[in-house]
Amino acid sequence: MSNRGLLASLALLAGTLAAIAHTRLELVSVELQEALALALSQLMAALVALLCLGIEPWRAPLALADRGLYAWHYIQRHPQWLLGMVVCVAVLRPVRISKWLGRSVLAWQMLHRLSVGNRKHLAEIPHNIHRGKDDE
Repeated sequence: MSNRGLLASLALLAGTLAAIAHTRLELVSVELQEALALALSQLMAALVALLCLGIEPWRAPLALADRGLYAWHYIQRHPQWLLGMVVCVAVLRPVRISKWLGRSVLAWQMLHRLSVGNRKHLAEIPHNIHRGKDDE
């Protein structure tokens, strides 16, 4: 009878060892999956960085092409502006148009600088600008 008890104990020990080994293998498997997922995400981040570096030299030419396409679509949607320019050239003639064109470009640049300058320098204005020297 003691043999049966010993064999039952050994069978129970073998089952316990098998369960422990199975649990350990599952843990190792999960850790390997997590390590693989981390390695793949790092690889993807590196590939994205390489792609961004490769595309960087194309940024300025593509932006210029995009602006050209935008201008083309704008002219297609608003052909009256193109017609207006042709009429202005026909009416004002090239001699007078150069004078007016120079003035209009100068006016546009001044307005553009004022609008950009106002937006740029609004953040630099001190908060106590409305106070006098006595109030400080």
